Amino acid sequence: MTVQGFVNTLSDLRAPPGADIGYLPIDKIRTSFAYLRPGRIGSQKDHLSDLPIRVVVVDDGSHFEVIDGFKRLAEWRANGFTQIPVVFEQPCIPLLQKRLMMQANSPSRTVSPLDEGRVVESLIHDDKLTAKAVGHLLGRKPGWVSVRLALATKLSPRAAEKLACRDLGPTLAHFLTALSHDDQDAVLATISCHGLNTRESTMLIQAFRIADAVDRRALLKDPLATVRPEPSPIVSSQVAQLEQLLDGVSKALNELRELRVPPHLSAAERRRIEAIQRRVRQEVIETSRQLEKEVPSREIIRNPCFPGSKREPGKHLSATSNNECLPRPLCSKAEAGGEKIAKTTVTTSSPPDTPAPEKHRADVPSP
Repeated sequence: MTVQGFVNTLSDLRAPPGADIGYLPIDKIRTSFAYLRPGRIGSQKDHLSDLPIRVVVVDDGSHFEVIDGFKRLAEWRANGFTQIPVVFEQPCIPLLQKRLMMQANSPSRTVSPLDEGRVVESLIHDDKLTAKAVGHLLGRKPGWVSVRLALATKLSPRAAEKLACRDLGPTLAHFLTALSHDDQDAVLATISCHGLNTRESTMLIQAFRIADAVDRRALLKDPLATVRPEPSPIVSSQVAQLEQLLDGVSKALNELRELRVPPHLSAAERRRIEAIQRRVRQEVIETSRQLEKEVPSREIIRNPCFPGSKREPGKHLSATSNNECLPRPLCSKAEAGGEKIAKTTVTTSSPPDTPAPEKHRADVPSP
């Protein structure tokens, strides 16, 4: 069905009062939130091109704000339509309209990370919300809010354009926010010129960020020496293979983290891919737990004075335990014979300042 045919069909219908669907004069429709949707999805055919746009009533019913369907509205306006089909959403305040706009586009992932960042920035600067309140409103964690705000405010125009076109992933774009706009453009040009992958691009950005002016020029001129170093001649082939294997695992984890289900899949295909995705994520979690169990525990040092005791490394013995560990002095038979008397003396002795009575000393046989 063409756009004109769909509009004509709606014109023939007479919706009952209170219906959620109808048609409006195009001059009563506003697009105040269009600047929050700079993202582009690609050249695939829009399967929603014949559907009504979604609007919210504003200004006591005199105008309507678009929350979904900016491209359809632009197409109809360019074709000269004066009335267009709409779906009326429940009236709400502007900050809830922005949340509704994100929810309307999130199921098929038509909203880009840059779009999300623009919405977060608007909620913080225009609606005066805190980052914590934004996270609560959108159902996101504070880390997500902080990253999206950085994408909206710290990217250069060229980097923002690549992020909007999906030529740049959100993880790599977030790394770029640590650089100035000129440095971002220079690094992006180097990445494109040398065909660096995500891992190599991340290494280049991190090395560039901590380098001085001379090293930065060298990195931009020849990044391969840093991101693709030649294998050391002293490294065996087995070590090189293990390094290559671990690099592949790292790359696969990065791709899993950034994987998004394509919007054009059918419902059955989507469920299948999402089920496999959940299984793989669970395997990653179980592998991580298993690796933590296999980490060797701290070495236990046994106290040589107490064969059954254990002591952690670096923990010093107390004064009492040091005395107990000292070897006992050798004694003669005479001293051994007076052991009973010595014990009696200890238990019945006077305070340390008072000397022991002589009779106790006389009882001890002379050697």
